[in-house]
Amino acid sequence: AGYPVIGPGSSAAAARQLIDAGKADVALLDIQLNGETSLPVAETLLARGIPFAFMTGFGPRDVPTPFRNCKFVPKPAGDAALLNTLADLASLRPDKHSL
Repeated sequence: AGYPVIGPGSSAAAARQLIDAGKADVALLDIQLNGETSLPVAETLLARGIPFAFMTGFGPRDVPTPFRNCKFVPKPAGDAALLNTLADLASLRPDKHSL
């Protein structure tokens, strides 16, 4: 779709490094990530105003309150769902275009 991709980050620490380096304009997060959760990453993204969506089998009732209004993309997600989600997230950051 023409978006530069900087991931995947296989751990919360790796994802935070990408965010700290200023390389993430939007993000797709799996809640379960190699034995840990991506919720701390989601907290960082929220604090920095970086749009993101959860790609997960979980739903809004399965996450803490601050994340219940976030966008959820059910897994498995098809190409159309991914591209639509990325376009929605990117539209929230018109000055940026890296994923």
